Amino acid sequence: MSDQIQTQGAPWHDPIVQELHDIREQLVEKYHGNMTAYSQAAKAHALALGFRFEPMRPESTELRADCADPAAFSEILDKVPHRTPLVGDE
Repeated sequence: MSDQIQTQGAPWHDPIVQELHDIREQLVEKYHGNMTAYSQAAKAHALALGFRFEPMRPESTELRADCADPAAFSEILDKVPHRTPLVGDE
């Protein structure tokens, strides 16, 4: 599959999407396509950054009350820049 999409005869290219594809290729090469090795390295990196992993409990499958209410995130979402729709992208 190509990184460029044909839209009305003109190639489309997004530098952020390209960066993600490039990073993915680097990780595939670094870990020789071994997703277990990649996952272990990613978890070790997250732990080094201070993230905590807790086992999933059956009751934790439902959203907590503070997460279920979209208003809890309104302050954060208000700060997120919104992209301007492209012509025909409405």
